[in-house]
Amino acid sequence: MKRNQMRLEIKSKRQNGKGFTLIELLIIIAIIGILLTAILVNIYFAKTKAGDNSAFTSFKSAATAAYMCLLTGTPGIRLSTPTDATLPSLCMSGATPVVGFSAWPIVAKDGWVYGNGSFLGDGFFWCNLSNNPSPVSCGNLVDGVCGQSSGSGSFCYGLKNGSKSIWCSQDGCHKVGF
Repeated sequence: MKRNQMRLEIKSKRQNGKGFTLIELLIIIAIIGILLTAILVNIYFAKTKAGDNSAFTSFKSAATAAYMCLLTGTPGIRLSTPTDATLPSLCMSGATPVVGFSAWPIVAKDGWVYGNGSFLGDGFFWCNLSNNPSPVSCGNLVDGVCGQSSGSGSFCYGLKNGSKSIWCSQDGCHKVGF
């Protein structure tokens, strides 16, 4: 009798809903999967935004240094053109780096590139009066070329990453397409 009573108790415990059915487990797993997907997407976009803000901050500090470079009053002074291969001193006098000025900031880690200086491709470029698509003014340009006025400290350069760009001039830096 005890044996039959034990079987009935085990059978009744199963029917009382003390465990999860397969459907319930699958639903819980699906909900967890949806939540994880949403979290991972948000983490990706937060990382991208942080990289963009890091590039903007770096270029904003470089703009201040560029302005100071052009106002040193040294004859023949100019801003160098960075490439991904080399990050030359920001301030040059002929082929010689001006003491006291750092190199251009590293932006490749944030997905931005210096490139070859071509305006049409991604990367760093000097703007001029004929190819400036930015709604941001390029300031006082000398001979239509940015970065050449050591008398007034005027310059204007940009950095692109796909459809996003950062424009810097002696008046400050601006984000476009963020």
